[in-house]
Amino acid sequence: MTTVRIISYNLQGCRDSGAIFQLIDHYQADYVALQNIQDLPRGQTIDALAAFCGMDIASQGETRDLALLCRRAVKMTQTYDLGYGAGCMRAELIIDDKRCLLYNVCLHGGVYKRWVQMRRLHGPDVLNHHQLIFPTIVLGDFLDVIWMVGSLRFHKQMTPLSPPFYQGTYPAAFPVFARDKAYGKNGIVLENSFVDRSDRARRGSRHLPLIMDLSIVDNRIALKDKKLSKAPPARVFSG
Repeated sequence: MTTVRIISYNLQGCRDSGAIFQLIDHYQADYVALQNIQDLPRGQTIDALAAFCGMDIASQGETRDLALLCRRAVKMTQTYDLGYGAGCMRAELIIDDKRCLLYNVCLHGGVYKRWVQMRRLHGPDVLNHHQLIFPTIVLGDFLDVIWMVGSLRFHKQMTPLSPPFYQGTYPAAFPVFARDKAYGKNGIVLENSFVDRSDRARRGSRHLPLIMDLSIVDNRIALKDKKLSKAPPARVFSG
């Protein structure tokens, strides 16, 4: 297995860009999935953040300003418009000799808008894509209880990784709601996770960052086990 560190961080209502830059640099993550990067103050850019942290920009989304910073290889990225300003970015990560899919999600708007966004998110082009046979991580800002109620099929397919319901990430000053979440399937194992509740994190934006250490099982093992589980039982002939 290979262990990587991933940060999910929503920059909504950015208050102190210096605190955000220092926090991301401090954790030395392999990948940083960002949402609402348009909320960085004027004069501060993702390019500046990447340079400060010594990371590359794998992609900057065309929808709702999603971005992915990386220290490890990223083979390809693709963005999806979920409607009403919401978006999803899919990235294919190459971690040593393993292949992993990362989905960076940010939902927006009122109740009706969220239902529309969730239908698109669960469509054949995004979370029901055939490539989900590979180890998959889905993370980002999923808003609140409406996501839990409207995504029962998703919760049957995916394993919640972090945070537990009692560890809120929003609002940063008094974190009550666990809006920022992560899920996994097909060989994603959570080794450690925590929400940064420091004064620096509370100054950064309205959301607290979610930091996770994840192990990725060898793809060949995961696929082989899945094929074996579907194979019919062997017949025994007696002579």
